[in-house]
Amino acid sequence: RNPEPGLRLIAETRARAATRNAGVLVIMDKQDRRTLVDAMDMGAHDVMVHGFDVDETVSRISTLVKQKKFADNLRADLKSGLQAAVTDELTGLFNRRYATMHAKKLVEQAHRKGRQIAVMLADLDHFKSVNDQYGHAVGDIVLVGATRRIRENLRGVDLVARMGGEEFLIVLPETSVERAEDTAARLCTLLRDTPIALEDQVSKVPITMSIGIAMAGRGLPDMSVDELLDQADKALYEAKARGRDQVCISGLLPDLVNT
Repeated sequence: RNPEPGLRLIAETRARAATRNAGVLVIMDKQDRRTLVDAMDMGAHDVMVHGFDVDETVSRISTLVKQKKFADNLRADLKSGLQAAVTDELTGLFNRRYATMHAKKLVEQAHRKGRQIAVMLADLDHFKSVNDQYGHAVGDIVLVGATRRIRENLRGVDLVARMGGEEFLIVLPETSVERAEDTAARLCTLLRDTPIALEDQVSKVPITMSIGIAMAGRGLPDMSVDELLDQADKALYEAKARGRDQVCISGLLPDLVNT
C-alpha cells in the first residue's frame, strides 16, 4: 500500500497545535525500513511492523498513554516554574526582576522608533495603616483588588508589575506626556472612587494611590531604565509630599505642569 497518505497524516498531526503532543502509533502491513524511518522522523512515537493485533495494539496504546501523561506533567511543571520565575505570587503581575528587563527593552524600542514612552511608579497611600487596622489578610485583598483595577484600565501593550510591597511599575509604550498624565489621573480617580470590597461583599476598604511619571523617547532627555525609575521615584515622592492621591511628573520636564 502507498504509505504517503499515512505519513502526511502524521505530519499534519504533529504540525497542529491542538494535536502536537498527541501520542502517535503507526501500524504497518509489512516491515518497510524506509517507511518506518520516515514515520519516526515525522513524529510517530511507536510503530507496529507486522500488521494489526488486538492485544499488541492495546499494550502499545497503554504505553503511549502513560508516556504522554508523563510528558504532559513535565511540560506543566516547566510552564509553572517559568511562570513563577517572572510573576508575583499574590497579584499575578510580573515581578520586579522581569519587569526591569522588559522595561529596558521597551525603552530601547522607543528610542529606535523615535517614539515617546512613559515610565510610572504607583504606590498605594497609607497602606501600612490598612494592614494595622484590618490585618495582613485584608491587606492582601486590597492589593489584589487594586491590581485588578489597574490591569483592567490599561492597554494590552502596557506593562504592569509589582515592584514590592504596595508599589507598582507601569510602562506605557508609544505614549505622550499628556496621555500618560491623563492615564495616571484616571487610575488615581478609579482607586479613590471604588473602595475595595472584602469577602463579605458588604465591608469596603477605601484606598488611594499616588503616581510619579518619567518620560523618554523623541524630544525628551535620553535616560536609561534605571535613570527613568529614579526620576519616577522622585516624582512619586513629590506626589506623596504634596498630600498623596495625585500625579506628579519628573522635574526633568520643567515645561510641564504637575498635577
